Amino acid sequence: MNQEADLVIINAKVATVDSLFSFAEAIAVSQGRIIDVGSNDDISQKIGVQTQVIDANKKLVLPAANDAHIHATHTGMLISGDFLDLFESKGKNEFDSKLDAHVLMNNNKEWIYGIGCPFELIDDNQDNVIVDSHYLTKKTEGKLATFSDFSLHNLIVNKNVIDLVGLGKELIDLPKEVGRIGVDKKGEPTGIISEWGAMNLVGKYLPQLSDEALKNYILLIQSHLLKNGITSYTDILGPGGDNLFHGAWSSRIIRLYKELYDENKLLTRVSVNLFAAKDGIHSFKHVIVGIEEFELPTNINKSWLKINTIKLFGDSSPCIRKSHNHYHGELTFQGDTVEEQITELKRTIVELHRLGWQVGIHAIGGKTIDAAIEAFAYAEEIMPNKDLRHFIIHGDDLTIDNAKTMAKNNILLSCQPIAGYSIIDNIKQIMPDTYNSNLFNWQAYINEGVVVAAGSDACCFPFNWLKGLEFTLTRKAKNNQIYQPELACHIEDAIRMYTINGAKQEHLEHERGSIEIGKWADLQILSHDIFTIPSHQIGETSVIATICHGKMVYKQ
Repeated sequence: MNQEADLVIINAKVATVDSLFSFAEAIAVSQGRIIDVGSNDDISQKIGVQTQVIDANKKLVLPAANDAHIHATHTGMLISGDFLDLFESKGKNEFDSKLDAHVLMNNNKEWIYGIGCPFELIDDNQDNVIVDSHYLTKKTEGKLATFSDFSLHNLIVNKNVIDLVGLGKELIDLPKEVGRIGVDKKGEPTGIISEWGAMNLVGKYLPQLSDEALKNYILLIQSHLLKNGITSYTDILGPGGDNLFHGAWSSRIIRLYKELYDENKLLTRVSVNLFAAKDGIHSFKHVIVGIEEFELPTNINKSWLKINTIKLFGDSSPCIRKSHNHYHGELTFQGDTVEEQITELKRTIVELHRLGWQVGIHAIGGKTIDAAIEAFAYAEEIMPNKDLRHFIIHGDDLTIDNAKTMAKNNILLSCQPIAGYSIIDNIKQIMPDTYNSNLFNWQAYINEGVVVAAGSDACCFPFNWLKGLEFTLTRKAKNNQIYQPELACHIEDAIRMYTINGAKQEHLEHERGSIEIGKWADLQILSHDIFTIPSHQIGETSVIATICHGKMVYKQ
């Protein structure tokens, strides 16, 4: 006897993203799970009196997308309009106009926060104008003003914040693992605060958002992700972020996710990469103490909220293998020399592996990537068969040799194609020609056997996964230049990056990431068939419906 379905989708082009990347016409769903995939005739037999039937009218149905790396609450803050969006404000007139209007609109508030602030502006004479404490103080008199740059690794604050924190000369010379307080030629603070330890020092004095406000930003970003066909994502939160961005990266968010789930209000599935380094300081001691002191929530449903991964930051500016144009970048870990820092990084990774934690490490430059991969491989050699699936985050300066080692040791890559689309030219200027001629060669890494998952790194970049997908296929960047088109991905592999490979990163490929019997019914229906339209139009494709756990959660 056929099982009656709760939901049926018929007359579709269903890309299952199974191991054969097969196609079907229809899907049947019951109690949130897929119970059959096949022809219209087969699936129609599961339609009952109570079944919701969606006629897809030949539209493409894909597994819902996964964002493998996003700062979700922070992105909710950005798109809310409550805070100043400066991502596209490079001209002085535009910057000043936005800032003046925001200050006026928030005249009754004691503090303002801007996101995506440039360090330099261009005035009418095409001259560069430095954005520092002096500049912000003139524009924000009487308020506490903190502006993060596009990378989020730096804050620019006004004099009121400097005075509040007491940023005197005794705080100027910080250890590498803490960060930097910028100073001018006179030794006075410029208001530029770099890296997580230093930003935590400042952030603990700043106003923190309420639980209610943070919940609103969580739900806001989740609703926007659903409009983009994304039903699951990986967030970065924990003790290392407790005083960052007015609460947006804090351990509190983990508790709020749990509360939203308990209240049946969570809209998407969430995996947390635990930013464990206490006070944002990257040393063996601070990471381990941060884990020991953090209380994991209990009685959680891992299909909706999962915390099995530690997030490390390996470099601040990309630490590259060889100096290029006088640039070499920086590691974040404790140590007086690069060699000592690498030793501390490796020691930390090996201990986390021993403790059974999956590790995802922010590693942009080749020197950082090499050190992390070597540590992962060594940990697997001496403590094998844990199936932890450690992964490199970003991995801009990855090589084929790296990829071979990664495939051998089941080390994954978590990349951000939308970042390539947005800033590939900037990155190429940092990397030596030896490496940047093959920058973002994801298809080659996949061919070597590396599982490559894709995300956005929002709020640094947009979370439109289809635009990121377009870049993997066309190599056409935001500046309209095409970079190494011969490195383009096959569309099947590119789609896997945003679906099943994200599930593999989270050890959840048996639950989601493809349209197969027994998996959660997390699906999206697209306005156009991305297999047949020109690749350069994929980013303009819209999501006309999103289904999560077998329920329609968004309809255009």
